[in-house]
Amino acid sequence: MNEIIQYEAPIVEEDLFRRVMSAWDITTLGSKVKEILKDAAERTNSFVILDDYKNTYWRSRDEYENGAICRAYKEDKRKFQYIPDDEIIATIEEVIKDQISLNPSNLCKEVFKIHGYTSLGQEAQNNVLSCAEYLVNQGKLVEEDGRYVLG
Repeated sequence: MNEIIQYEAPIVEEDLFRRVMSAWDITTLGSKVKEILKDAAERTNSFVILDDYKNTYWRSRDEYENGAICRAYKEDKRKFQYIPDDEIIATIEEVIKDQISLNPSNLCKEVFKIHGYTSLGQEAQNNVLSCAEYLVNQGKLVEEDGRYVLG
């Protein structure tokens, strides 16, 4: 588990547990297996951000405080739901730096493209737009005339 965190961080809990289970040929995440995996994760000394729907594991608190980087995935892409919000935020910042402005639909397309997807459903779009809204609230993005620009 520690090797996965060291290589993949930031990584959401569900993806971390799925990768450990795959290594041990475990197919079902029951309550007992989940309890064992949570206990093992606590012993990795990684830094964990607990939130409402994605618990995200980082190599260290310093790495978390320095922020996620935008990682492009072309071949070995993860399910979009397994990409931590911090990484989506970093991707949005990178995309907006390269563009003058983008409307919400094109912002989603550009973020999806970087992560190896041509298009995704409404849930993934809502996730990207939620992250964009976070950046607006932080003053890093501005929404003008239905388009996002750097703040």
